[in-house]
Amino acid sequence: MTTLADRPPAPPLAEGDQLAIDGLVLCVRASKRRKRFALTVESDASLTLHAPDGSPAAEAEEFVRAHWSWLVSKLGIRERTRPLNPAKRLIEGEVFRYLGRTYRLALSDDVPAGGQMRLIAGRLVLGAADAEAPGRGRAALVDWYSRAGQTWAAGRLQPWAARMAVPEPAMEVRDLGQRGARTPPRAVLAG
Repeated sequence: MTTLADRPPAPPLAEGDQLAIDGLVLCVRASKRRKRFALTVESDASLTLHAPDGSPAAEAEEFVRAHWSWLVSKLGIRERTRPLNPAKRLIEGEVFRYLGRTYRLALSDDVPAGGQMRLIAGRLVLGAADAEAPGRGRAALVDWYSRAGQTWAAGRLQPWAARMAVPEPAMEVRDLGQRGARTPPRAVLAG
């Protein structure tokens, strides 16, 4: 039987280490300026242990276990408040909605990189190369929604403008980005 004294000492904590304690994995953020440990439950429910640079792992484990009930309660809150509609991914079969209908995403090797997303036979078709580059894939999706919205709205304002005897207003359909999207706050405990 080995005792605690017989075990070799654990290496000190360093930036980017992963610390697993009782089934929870914490990402270590070490700083020379930090004097005490702190825990953060991030908005994506990942856990961060903020530690003084070079702190022993045993002290970190002791700190986490001492604040276990706080950590579990904050994780429970995060689980209850997670978004009902998780972020969409550009993968085969992902569902996108437009005008009350759902369309599945189809990835095609035949569409050149930088090409436009198109609606073909009830499926949104995107080039596989664009789906692998999140920036290009998102830009193609936003462009498709903007073009489709512009096409749908074209001519719908004219009858109303004629009724009110005003010229048809110019209209622009564009991405509003994250406006209105609220990310949940982080929970922070400093010890």
